[in-house]
Amino acid sequence: MVFWKLRSRVSREIIAEFIGSFILVTFAIGAGAQLTLSNGQMGNFLSLNIAGGLGLTFGIYFSGGVSGGHLNPAVTLGFCIMGKCAWWKWPLYCIAQLAGSFVAAAVQFGIYHGFRVLSGIQRQSLLTHTQ
Repeated sequence: MVFWKLRSRVSREIIAEFIGSFILVTFAIGAGAQLTLSNGQMGNFLSLNIAGGLGLTFGIYFSGGVSGGHLNPAVTLGFCIMGKCAWWKWPLYCIAQLAGSFVAAAVQFGIYHGFRVLSGIQRQSLLTHTQ
């Protein structure tokens, strides 16, 4: 069943927030991973910002007609404070937004993990010695 054919309006809103957040984070993390793993050869600061803006635009375009396209718990909180969103929806939206973002990050990790291993990028930490 397609989510926009669900009878429950709240279910449609929750799924729309999940997918909208997924779209936003997929674009942002994908662009960042591409820039980082290519050592700046396949992108720059401008392309990173354009990808983030496009991800936000597509995420809002996808979910805006269903849920308002909040895509961020802080935005949802602001709408609740202004009285444009019911308070009982806030935790549901937050869970959907965080879950969509987490799933997008997991997908990007799955896509780019092999590239990290091939390029030899290792996790580094900054260690300082104080006396």
